[in-house]
Amino acid sequence: MQQEINLEFAYSDVRVKAMKHSILGQPLIRELVDVKSVDEVIAILQNSAYKQPLIDASTRFSGVELLQKALNAELGDSLGRLLRAVPRRFKPILRAILQVHDIENIKILFAKKHFGQDISVFDFITLGKQDADFLLELSRKGSLDDVVAALQSKEYYRVLLPAFQEFKKSSSLTVIFDSLDRFYFNNLMSKITRETSGFKKLVASKIELQDMLIALRLKERGCEKDAKKYLINPSHSVANSILNSRDLREAMDYAKRKFAIKKELSTSSQLEVELEKIFIQKALKMLRTTVLNFGTILGFYYLKCEEIAMLRKIALSKQYGLSEQMRGEIFSVSD
Repeated sequence: MQQEINLEFAYSDVRVKAMKHSILGQPLIRELVDVKSVDEVIAILQNSAYKQPLIDASTRFSGVELLQKALNAELGDSLGRLLRAVPRRFKPILRAILQVHDIENIKILFAKKHFGQDISVFDFITLGKQDADFLLELSRKGSLDDVVAALQSKEYYRVLLPAFQEFKKSSSLTVIFDSLDRFYFNNLMSKITRETSGFKKLVASKIELQDMLIALRLKERGCEKDAKKYLINPSHSVANSILNSRDLREAMDYAKRKFAIKKELSTSSQLEVELEKIFIQKALKMLRTTVLNFGTILGFYYLKCEEIAMLRKIALSKQYGLSEQMRGEIFSVSD
C-alpha cells in the first residue's frame, strides 16, 4: 500500500504513538495467564493503563465483574482520546468506525431489558458523559417499544424498526442483533472517502474475519441451513466455502490452506485464534508503517479492541478454571 502523508495528522500521530505505549507487552500477558485468580490479574493491571478504571469500578464491583467494567471504561476513554486527536474533517469516518460500540451498547440494553436484568452505566462502552447519560435515559424507559421510539434520530433506526417488529413475533434478539451488525459494516464501507480508501482493505479484512468466525461456529453446531442470512456479506466466498464443507474438519482444513496456517489445530477455537492473529498482524503492520495519515488511527483502534478482548478471555479463564486450556489462545497484540 502506497503511503500518503497528510500533515493534518502531525498532532494525531504523536498522540497515537504515545497511546501505543500503553498496549500490554508479551511478558505482562504471560504473567496474567500464569496467575491463578482474577484478583491477581487485577493486582497486576494496577500497574498499567487500567489502574484508574479499576479504582473507579472497585467502589461497586469485585472480581470478574470489576475487571469487565474497568475494561469497558478504559476502552471508552481510549476511544474518546482517539476521537479528540483526529483532524476535524476525518472525525465523521472515525465516528462511523466507532459506531460499532454504540450498536453493542444498544444490544446490551435490549438484552438486559428483555431478560429483566439490572442496568448500570458500567455495562456500556461510552465515549463521554453525553453517551452515558443517553444510555441511562434509555435504561429507564418502561418498555422496549419506548426504547426503539427514543432511537429515531439514530442512523440505524431504519433497520432497527423492521427488525424490532420481527422480534416481537419471534422473541429472538438475534434478528435485531444481525440487522444492526450488517448495518454497521455496510454503513462504514459506504463512508470511506478517497483519503481513507487505502485502509478499506483492513475494514474488508475485519468483515471477512467476522464472517469466517460466524461460519465456523454455525458449522460446528450443524446449523448451516439458511446460514447466509447471518453473514455480514452473504456472497463472501471463504465463509461460504466453510459452510459448504462436508464437516467441521474439512472446513478447518480449507481455512488453514487458504491462510497458509501450518500449525496443527484440533479445535475450531484454536483456528479462530490463528485467524485473529492474522488480522492483528495486518493492523500492526498498518500502525508501524503508516506516518501522518489515517492508518495510524485505525491500526491503534483495532489493536486496543483486540487487547480488551484478550483480557476478557483471561478473566473468564480464571473464573472457570480454564487457564491451561486457554494458554494457546491468548497472545499479546503488541508482538
